[in-house]
Amino acid sequence: MNKKYLSEKGIYYFPREKFRDLVSRPHFYPKMLPSTIDKTFIDVLKEQNDYQGETKVIVSEENLIALVQEVLTSKGFYKNIESRFKRINKFFSDVNVEAVYFTTRSYDEFLPSIYVQMNRALNFKSFDSFMGRTSLDKLDWYDVVERIKNGINCERLIVEDFKSILKKPENYYDDMIFGVPYSSLKGLDKYLNDGISNEAVMMSTFLSDEIGVTVTPKVFNKLSSLFPTLNYGKFTPIKGQLKQQMREKYQADVERIKSSL
Repeated sequence: MNKKYLSEKGIYYFPREKFRDLVSRPHFYPKMLPSTIDKTFIDVLKEQNDYQGETKVIVSEENLIALVQEVLTSKGFYKNIESRFKRINKFFSDVNVEAVYFTTRSYDEFLPSIYVQMNRALNFKSFDSFMGRTSLDKLDWYDVVERIKNGINCERLIVEDFKSILKKPENYYDDMIFGVPYSSLKGLDKYLNDGISNEAVMMSTFLSDEIGVTVTPKVFNKLSSLFPTLNYGKFTPIKGQLKQQMREKYQADVERIKSSL
């Protein structure tokens, strides 16, 4: 986001990658780097050279409740997030968390997206291996939202559908940025993932499963650039009846979420 413009409005924007390096990895995943585990949000905020005493702060970080490899496990969907809540609440205990914004997405699109992100961060595994024995009854956004609502200390929990945000981002962001019109912001951070092509995943699977080559994130990303989605089509492993079932399940979950908030 345009940090200078927001700062003039009394809002400090904590860039995602910076927050991830300084807070998420060392504080919420101390096995990685336990250097800041005893610090609180204000401690970290005051250490930032560009912080000028703004009274409102925006933090955007999807890794607070789970890393990509923890989203779908043999235990189910986002099943480890309770272990994060205590640390999250302790870290933000010296500030008033006005709102937490959480985005949901249809399972047939969300799972392939998470799968691609995981392979960009860790050594490759096939989509079948990633999905394991996952069944529809294990996928439940309503359950995830309920656990967040009951576990994180905040005044408001705002839940929105991913595609709805893309269609009308101002409806979502105007509230998130404390009433500053979304249309007035320039230089927004772009985090939309271009996805990956079917051919890139097929080649990665062949190298990994048939040849026995370890496909590292570097190799996976290289294959992604060699076989771009523009020329080879986007990776869409969930099709047909399963896709329809996932979309119906998602819509049912969305309605339950709306009625609970």
